[in-house]
Amino acid sequence: MIGIPLAFLIGIMIGYLPVIGGEAFSLSRTFVFFPFFLIGYWLTKERLFAWKNRKNQIVSVAILFVVFLVSYLQPKIPTGWLFGSHSYLDLELPFYGGAARFGLYLLAIFMVFSVLLLVPKQRYSFTNLGQNTMYVYLLHGIIIQYGREAGLLQLDHNLDTIGLAVIAAAIVWFLSSKSVATFTQPIVEGKTTLLAKWFENRENKWKKREQRDAYPTYKEKSS
Repeated sequence: MIGIPLAFLIGIMIGYLPVIGGEAFSLSRTFVFFPFFLIGYWLTKERLFAWKNRKNQIVSVAILFVVFLVSYLQPKIPTGWLFGSHSYLDLELPFYGGAARFGLYLLAIFMVFSVLLLVPKQRYSFTNLGQNTMYVYLLHGIIIQYGREAGLLQLDHNLDTIGLAVIAAAIVWFLSSKSVATFTQPIVEGKTTLLAKWFENRENKWKKREQRDAYPTYKEKSS
């Protein structure tokens, strides 16, 4: 399993290359966030459930509470560090940027696994939304960019983070919906299976409606 540590090392070292930073082709972001996709690829449901016990869940709650408390009292992390699209030189930390990103990696890992260990095993009405996370990842930027331009994502007070959390949840819910997946699947996945199924269902509904409307007419004539 050397691939995961190597992916994290590349994600750290890539920040020292200004030529890859910036928004062009999102190369920096690709390298910075790739380790988490790799973990998601190798992590099985059975392995995650094996870690899920009362002790680990209590630790998870404690970690998330501490992170929330620190973020509430000292919300001073520059957002550029969270985007993964800037070099350490742009972030004004050309020498120790690798150490800073390493710390953020550790924090992100603890937070991600804390959330995963608290996810219940039972199925709920919103459980199926989890299968469309790729749509959220690829399409959320459109909504976020509009929100920035409209000034809807400004943080004027620490409590504003609660409002942003509500907005984020709404965006995730919307982009994970079946309707969004159906009409954007050709762009996201290069397939039209959901769209074809939608047209098929529409056609079946129209046929049933025509049959239902035609039945009384037939009955009158036969009588």
